[in-house]
Amino acid sequence: MIDEHRRLVAEWVEKLKHTYTENLSALARTRPVFKISSDNLTYYVVRGRRGYYVVLPGLYCSCKEFEINVLMRRSRGACYHLALVDEAIRQGRVKELGLGLEDAVAVLIEVLETGDSILLRRATSGVDKVSID
Repeated sequence: MIDEHRRLVAEWVEKLKHTYTENLSALARTRPVFKISSDNLTYYVVRGRRGYYVVLPGLYCSCKEFEINVLMRRSRGACYHLALVDEAIRQGRVKELGLGLEDAVAVLIEVLETGDSILLRRATSGVDKVSID
């Protein structure tokens, strides 16, 4: 079942990339995508219009569009954030943050609960001079 879900998500990501090619490429160059990893925990965080989102490439995004249109309605196979993270990975524009397990879990919880993370802001201040507002 997970393999089938990954296949469907990959198909939708490709559709979204073809639909928004110019926009996704530009956003992947300007909008930071962070890979947070510690021990056996790895996930990505991307800033959207309404806050930060947790992304597991090819599998999951914490945005409402994914929740409603992918999981509940099954009208889409992916959201824009999954495509954006995929494009950033393809371009090699992911900023890796090695955090301790406790901090990695704390960032994950903050983003999932509030759409923001003070710990992430602190960890990324000065990362390639990227400013997150």
